[in-house]
Amino acid sequence: MTSTVETMGPRDRPADHRDQLFGDGWPTFITADQVVTRHIGTVRRLFADLELVLPDEHDVPGAAGWAVPVRWDGTPEQLPDGYTVALVRAVQGHEQGRTADTLVVRPGPPGPARPGPGRLVLDRDAPACRAARLGASRRPGPPTLKSRYPLTPIEQFATWTRNDGLPLDPWLRTHIRLGAPIIATGPRRR
Repeated sequence: MTSTVETMGPRDRPADHRDQLFGDGWPTFITADQVVTRHIGTVRRLFADLELVLPDEHDVPGAAGWAVPVRWDGTPEQLPDGYTVALVRAVQGHEQGRTADTLVVRPGPPGPARPGPGRLVLDRDAPACRAARLGASRRPGPPTLKSRYPLTPIEQFATWTRNDGLPLDPWLRTHIRLGAPIIATGPRRR
């Protein structure tokens, strides 16, 4: 497998590759979100150079994600509290001519043949930051096991650990293993 995250656009790729990566397979909370639906076309137009893919050894993209540039003052209170808010902030910031300094990355679901490649996008998105001339990246990620504990507040769930001290949730564990601290938790949105 190659270790280089690329953007989707510069090379000609079969349409079925894009459809597999950016089509079905995304969780319902992403695809059913009306704010995402309203903004994703604009995001894809404005930030097409930030559609990230990780090709496999056969040059077939097996992991993907969207990234959007936002302005962030570095405080937890001003973090976008989820990718939906980041989409809106990126589009509004672009329309208002604000200079972005942070890349917000949303890895997609695994490709059809390989489990868990979202981690690879997380692990190797620094080139995307450099390409976008941004100094930092942030990755809002919904904990994958949270839905099993609907009555537990996210602030509490995020602190649950296994015997080895790592987070109970696999997605949070991935972030921690990659050296990405949990900066803040976001509120539940409806």
